Amino acid sequence: MLAGDANPEVADLLVDDRARHFWDGDRRLGREVARTLGNDGSTAWDVFLVYGPGADWGDRPDAAGTPVISESGRLESALAPYVAGA
Repeated sequence: MLAGDANPEVADLLVDDRARHFWDGDRRLGREVARTLGNDGSTAWDVFLVYGPGADWGDRPDAAGTPVISESGRLESALAPYVAGA
């Protein structure tokens, strides 16, 4: 991760009731997300995970990608069914 990533206020840039932001200073969640995506021993960051409304704990995401900016088209397609007017 980069030095500038140590700024949890960056979550203020995306304000939407449907989005959830989590600060992971100890990288515990990042390591677990990496493991879930099949990358044991690494830390996931700059990643999106899309789960449908019927997802249960332990389910794999319907879509995932990293880095977010490079995968923005894939993210947009994955979210389209859940966004009004899409």
